[in-house]
Amino acid sequence: MSNARIVCIDQNATLYQSESIKSIKNNNLVCRMFETLPQAVEVPGLQSCRSVKDLWQSCSCTYSMRLEWYPCMLKYCRNKDSLGHGASYKCGIKSCSKGYDFTYYTPHKQLCLWEEET
Repeated sequence: MSNARIVCIDQNATLYQSESIKSIKNNNLVCRMFETLPQAVEVPGLQSCRSVKDLWQSCSCTYSMRLEWYPCMLKYCRNKDSLGHGASYKCGIKSCSKGYDFTYYTPHKQLCLWEEET
């Protein structure tokens, strides 16, 4: 199944994906297989859970996740050497942030109550 992904987690909460699992010799991994879906699935008449009032109506649920800080590249600073020439040197790590939105079908708004919080 080419559209399936295996995700595992160990007792230290380290997350592993399909590509790296083969090289890990750890009997304490808990693994699950997930089927990846097409980028956009259009269902005619399906409303977002935010706009649905009935808790038992089907809807399109969105879960947002944001990584506020992750190291993404080296940071370079400038300094002058003893002759007064500019020189750059590594002085730290630049941080970046990234956001993800996951939208999926749910049979009941009851399963997507976090959309009411925003």
